[in-house]
Amino acid sequence: TIEWEAFFECTNLTEIYIPDNVIQVNGFESCSNLSNVRLSNNAKVIGGFSKCTSLSSIQIPNSVENICDYAFYDAQLLEKITIPGNVKQIDDYAFSECVKLEKVTIENGVETIGKNAFSDCPALTDIVIPESVTAINMYAFRNCTSLFYTDIPGSVTSVGSGVFRDCLNFQTVSIPSSLTA
Repeated sequence: TIEWEAFFECTNLTEIYIPDNVIQVNGFESCSNLSNVRLSNNAKVIGGFSKCTSLSSIQIPNSVENICDYAFYDAQLLEKITIPGNVKQIDDYAFSECVKLEKVTIENGVETIGKNAFSDCPALTDIVIPESVTAINMYAFRNCTSLFYTDIPGSVTSVGSGVFRDCLNFQTVSIPSSLTA
């Protein structure tokens, strides 16, 4: 386990390679020059990469079950991300303020998109929400000003307050009859 803030503000750190015996990865907050990360193929929990402003890509291993609150918050150069199906919930603010994030692929298996999970991602144009998602929590895509379309799958029963608030270019949404709340 690598605990929270273990390498906090190590501004000269540019690369990390997490060995496969590490299952919980946190602790790299505000490592502003961190650009190359290789996560453990056995990681179950990842977080602690908030404000890593030089991180442009990361591959989340299929073993990951939880993406923590603020995991990649303000990772300014991150452009695309694929969330593996083993992840059940994308926690609150996980990818918020990733200003260059354009494409998000959420694989089948993810059930919940957390509060503000992708808020303030102005470059986001492409989001695929799978049939396994049942809840999209409040402000999940707030202020994603380049987002113009999404399909909310029939599996979704709850869409929180302000989910697409201030998505100024939003033109089309498919709303399923399954919504109950």
